[in-house]
Order: sequence, then C-alpha cells, then structure tokens
Amino acid sequence: MLIEALREFQTNIEVLRKFVDNVEGIIDTNYTSIVQNIQEEMVVPIVMGMIEMPEEERKNIIKSINEKYKEEYIEQNSEMDIDEVSEKLDELISKQEKQEILQRLEHYYKKNYKKIETVNNDLVSSRKQKNVLYQSALISLIVTFEYLISCAIRQKLTLFPKSIGKEGTKLSLDEIIKLDSLESATEYVIDQEVYKLMMKGFEGWYEYIKKDMKINIEYIDNNMAEVKEIFLRRNLFVHNAGIINNLYINEVGNKKGNIVLNKKIDINREYIEKSIKALSIVGYEIILCISDKILEKSDMINIGDEFDMIGFDIMNENQWEVALNIFNRVKCLKKVTTNHRTVAQINAWLCNKRMGKVAEVKKEIEETDFDDKKSIYKVGLCAIQDKYEDFFDELQKCYSDDREEDCITMEALETWPIFDEVRQRPEYLMFKNEKMNNITVKDATAS
Repeated sequence: MLIEALREFQTNIEVLRKFVDNVEGIIDTNYTSIVQNIQEEMVVPIVMGMIEMPEEERKNIIKSINEKYKEEYIEQNSEMDIDEVSEKLDELISKQEKQEILQRLEHYYKKNYKKIETVNNDLVSSRKQKNVLYQSALISLIVTFEYLISCAIRQKLTLFPKSIGKEGTKLSLDEIIKLDSLESATEYVIDQEVYKLMMKGFEGWYEYIKKDMKINIEYIDNNMAEVKEIFLRRNLFVHNAGIINNLYINEVGNKKGNIVLNKKIDINREYIEKSIKALSIVGYEIILCISDKILEKSDMINIGDEFDMIGFDIMNENQWEVALNIFNRVKCLKKVTTNHRTVAQINAWLCNKRMGKVAEVKKEIEETDFDDKKSIYKVGLCAIQDKYEDFFDELQKCYSDDREEDCITMEALETWPIFDEVRQRPEYLMFKNEKMNNITVKDATAS
C-alpha cells in the first residue's frame, strides 16, 4: 500500500509542476498577444487608468509603448533603466502636449469604448486566470499530500487494528450484520478512523503521528509556521474565497503588520514552488519514519529500493533540498540495509555539493572510512571528492557491460548525477570509447 501511494504521490507532484508550467505558458502567451495588439498611444493610458495593475503587468505594457515621447525621453536619459522610465512616464506625458493627448483620448474613447472595454476585460481576465491556476495548484497539492498521509495512517491501523482502542468507532448490531464479516467490519472502522483524523486537519493528524505513533518529523518541527501556513492559506481559498479573516491572522500572526483583514491574499508561482518543496519533504519524511516504525525489516528493503529510485529522479530534476532531506532520513533509519544507508550517505554529500554546501560536510567526508566498502561505493566517494585518478582505478574493478550486482554499467555512468563532473573529463571519454568499442566487437562476434 505504501509503495503504491509513494509512486502516486511522486507522479502527481511531477504532473502538478508540468501542469502549472504548461497552463502558465498559455496564459502568458495570450497576455503578450493582447498587449501587442493594443494601439499603445490611445488605449494604454485609458486602460491603465481603468484598472489597478500589478507592477509586473505595468512594466510589460510600458515596454511595448513606442510612441515618440518615450523614445525621446530614453534618448535624453539613456542611463535610466525601465523601472525609472516607468515611474517618469506619467510626468513625461504631462510635460509634453498633455492637453492635446487628453483631447484625442477623450474623442477616441467615445468612439471606441467597446474596444477599450474589451481590452480591459481581457487584461483583467488574464490576470485572474493566473490566480485561479495558482489557487487550483495549491488545493491539488494538499489533496495529493493528504492522500499520502491517509494511506500511511491506514497502513498502520491495518497492521495494528487494536491500536484504535476503546475510543474508536463503534458499530451497531445492524451495521455489523450489513458488513457481513469481521474483515469488512475492521476495514470499515479503519476507514472511519482515518477519515476522522484527516478531517481534523494538519494539526490533528500530525498530533496523532507525534503522540500515538511517537514519531517526530524534523522538517515540520523546524518549519512549523511555514508548513502550517500552507494549509491555512488553502483553507482561505476553499472556505473564504481567499479573503483574509481573523482566524488566519490569529493563527499566522502579523508581527510585520503586512497582513490586512478582509483583503484577498496573494499567491504566485514562487509560493507554489515553495509549497511543493515543503510538502514533498514532509510527505517523504513521514512515509520513511512510519515505514521504519511499523514494517518488518524484509519489507523495508522494498522501501529502501523505492527511495533510491525516488531520490535519483528528484536529483535529476535538480530538487536538491528535497533529495537531501530524503537521504538524510534514510541513512538514520534502523531497518534499512547497510547498502541503503551507504547510498543515502553518498547521495546526501552530493546534494550538499550541488547546493554549494560541500564545506559543511567536508570533514565528515574525509573522516568516513570506506576501506571495507565495495568498489561501487568507493567510486561514488571519489566522484564526490573529485579524485579522478582514484575514481578510474576503482571503476575498472566494478564496471560491467551487463547489469550485474554491485557493478556500474555505461548507462549508470551516463545518467547518474554524481558523475556529472566525471563525464567532462578527457579520460572518461577515452574510457567510454574503449568500452563502447568492446560492446561493438562483442555484438559483431555474437552475430
């Protein structure tokens, strides 16, 4: 159950990111088309006066204005950037034939008010489309996340149904008869318990994980305010049209005084990316901790293998902080194999290296004894340390053209993130050509 839920969670996160990318691109393209089709010298000043535009949209429109006033102003003030030109635009127009412009605009507006209103509506609609996109993405993210958590809790209750205790769901005789069997009744009670826990929201199910399962999630404990706010903001969109209320302010706090009661809360791409990262870290950490708590060692082999692959995929997406949290947790689990811990340790170092924090783990790397490790792991350590001579010595010991256990294939050398620097080395190109020639000879001989 947990592995299937994990795979679905990972897939849904990837799909969500791509969905936001694709739809955002369509909205941006449509917005650009609207702006390009505006008759700037007539429509833009009116439209900008009709609606309250975010600064970014204002900049985009101003960039498209090519009438003589801006050109002259830029020529006279070539040292100014677009922001400064934007701020001075209104002042500029007021200094040069303002009355003539206003008269022309008034005449134009009376003659073309329908067109102007259409442009206005199109621009407002484009802006709202992004807001809807980001709101939908946030809601979908939390739905995906909460499903993962519910699967983990359901797995725990399925393995240990007696942990529900006397305070759990009680069935009437009529309900028991309808359910037909003890197995069906047990499943029904577990479903009810999971439902009740998840309905309590973030604080409810996390309290259950901490107290009943005696598990602390390090990322949540260290980032409680950030994680909690994600759920509170989602609740605002679902239950209050995104309008900030006293409940939100009381929960989040307002020390900076920048949260305004009854104002619609902002949401943008940066916030979505930050939320995806945070809930990805939390989701994976919860599954790892619960698995180590409730599963047998034999089952943890599959969990360890699964997280090897998940971590690999996440590193290839350059999501280094998410990957680092996974590997730091794996290497601390009690029931995974030594090989899983070693792989996690090496990959955690790699994540630190890619994040520019290798100095923080340099001493740890230097003091770690790999003398008793297999060459496949020594190769990884050499790659982390940029010890290329040692790397190729160890690679000769563990390279294989076939997928043998504890060996590195050409596919691995070509795709594993840990070998990015190695692949740039001239000696690697020589090694690769040699091995590829050997494969060609073997194939020719076999045929």
